[in-house]
Amino acid sequence: MDSSAPPALTPSELQDVLESSMTGCVIYQAIRNRAGQIIDFQARYCNQAMADLTKQSRQDILSRTAGERFPHGHPFFQHFVDVIRTGESRRFEEQALFVNTWYDVSITRLGDGVAVSFLNITPAKVVSLQLQEAAIQLQSLLDGSLACITTLEAVRDDAGRIVDLVYTTANRAAEILEGLPAEEMIGRRILDLFPGVRISGLFDRYVHTIETGEVQRFEHFYDADGFTGWLDFSMVRYNSNGILLTYLDITQSKLTQFQLEANVRDLKRSNEELEQFAYVASHDLQEPLRKIQSFGDVLLNRHGADLGPQAAGLVSRMQDAAQRMKNLIHDLLTFSRVSSRHDPFRPVDLKVICREVISDLDPALQPFVRVGDIPVVSGDPTQLRQLFQNLLTNALKFIGPNVKPEVRISSRLRTGADLPEVILPERRPADQSRDFWEISIADNGIGFDEKYLDRIFTIFQRLHNRSQFPGTGIGLAVCKKVVDNHNGYISASSRPGAGATFQVYFPRLPDGYSTASSSF
Repeated sequence: MDSSAPPALTPSELQDVLESSMTGCVIYQAIRNRAGQIIDFQARYCNQAMADLTKQSRQDILSRTAGERFPHGHPFFQHFVDVIRTGESRRFEEQALFVNTWYDVSITRLGDGVAVSFLNITPAKVVSLQLQEAAIQLQSLLDGSLACITTLEAVRDDAGRIVDLVYTTANRAAEILEGLPAEEMIGRRILDLFPGVRISGLFDRYVHTIETGEVQRFEHFYDADGFTGWLDFSMVRYNSNGILLTYLDITQSKLTQFQLEANVRDLKRSNEELEQFAYVASHDLQEPLRKIQSFGDVLLNRHGADLGPQAAGLVSRMQDAAQRMKNLIHDLLTFSRVSSRHDPFRPVDLKVICREVISDLDPALQPFVRVGDIPVVSGDPTQLRQLFQNLLTNALKFIGPNVKPEVRISSRLRTGADLPEVILPERRPADQSRDFWEISIADNGIGFDEKYLDRIFTIFQRLHNRSQFPGTGIGLAVCKKVVDNHNGYISASSRPGAGATFQVYFPRLPDGYSTASSSF
């Protein structure tokens, strides 16, 4: 026998311990029939705490069996039987019938009976239930919100730097937008679930709010983790080391806004073009007509009977004026058709378009046009043919004396964020994250001063006298309209006497369509 072991408590000492305990205790002895089956339990002992908890006397507790004390079917009876049969103790919470009182109950086998202890946990249980009810109400409020609401806790390294965030709350709207149930988000790191948060710059914003306490509200275009669209964010610091995020998918409203803005721009351009057209109709178009009428009157009044050299000259001048009017009307009709035509787009191989345009040129000029790799784009073949016809015609027309023309067409892929600065004011917000084909048409012609760049794509604007280079001033306006119809951009770079390069930007088609064609 180990002399160092403490002596066992005597029955008197054990009873003193039970009597001083705040936990109610009662010991039941099993009552068996002749077959050895348990049919009831008789109380053998209860302490004062048990009497106080049940508001009964000890004599009353000891005088009644478990079957008499507990209503028929009460689980306590079966608990007693199971504990004696298995020898395994049981512990659970139990609410007293008809009263708002909760007990922490423990049942342990003691010989051929059980020792049952009761601890009143009502105050803690009430608080716990109130917290649960508040949590349910809060979650109901969160789930009723159309906005996504999440809370995240900062994860820091040994130096105290925030390296990640862990989800602690997510409402129903967040589940729908993120495509994950809340239980699969809560407890997990945001960079594991949505790595695009770091790439997009959102993670740095989250860290800034946690570290500084600054409240932030902004709109953000998110294109990662299977989601592409606009989000309206609001973020505040939460619990000193976390962040409360509220965000709403506003993609549809932003697209509607962009469409409205585009419609306003189109309407403004249409109004300007209508004003210009009205000016032309009242001045430029009437000028050749007035000459025809005036010269016709002179011809009839002075030389009606006999046409001499003078009359022949007048007729010649009339014919020139009529031709100018014809050309002007033709170009105006071309511009009108491009403005109003909206045929369905389809993949168009620009190699085929350029081959057709070059074949229509004067055979003597065809060798001076060189074409490199050209992509496939989405568009209207007729309009695209008109675009390249006008650009190539200009490149071959505006050439210095005694100079052999050289025209080179090439292409390269660029991102929307890398477009030239001159295009930035026109760039649509969504195009910043798209890829574009840049088609360059470079010549060795007379060039122009770039201070006139904002004029060359305006209808009826000319930089040179008609006697130097014929034309109506509509060709580049047609080019601008075609490019606008194809959701693209057009610009140019040049210096006087150093040639000009026109750049056209078309959105890149998805893989499978956008492979560049071979040079020819």
